[in-house]
Amino acid sequence: MRLFELAQELKTSDRDLYRQAQALELEIANVVSLLDPEDERALRDGFQRPLEADVAAEERRVAAALEAKRIEAADLLRSSIAADAEALDAARDRALAMLSFDHPLDAAKGEEPPPGTPLGDGLSRIEEAVFDGLGAGDVLVIAGSCPGDVSKSYPSE
Repeated sequence: MRLFELAQELKTSDRDLYRQAQALELEIANVVSLLDPEDERALRDGFQRPLEADVAAEERRVAAALEAKRIEAADLLRSSIAADAEALDAARDRALAMLSFDHPLDAAKGEEPPPGTPLGDGLSRIEEAVFDGLGAGDVLVIAGSCPGDVSKSYPSE
């Protein structure tokens, strides 16, 4: 017979019966362990129903522990939501800054493009200016101006 089966027969929880087995110093690993006939007899003879006050105290302890875990989880969730909102706001601000930037080639303003700003149609103006100065066999490499820091190579003709 297994410990949990004996607990069902005695109309108690397997946890209470396991605790009593430990108190009787029986070698039982867990609630599905097979009981020797001597261990089963010792548990039947030594079985004591827990007092209602003990059961109520245990239930209050478990309820308090669960409530503390719920509060901790809610606090963690709130802080995670706040961090996500902060990161989202920062990303939105970076995107708006990139969209509002006129053009990286606008030398009159003396501005530098924000990191990650796509060059857009400005890339074609750069290509035109650079290609005019290329000679036969020259290779032009533009790095860092493409999404994902992809490099482009333009062999001259």
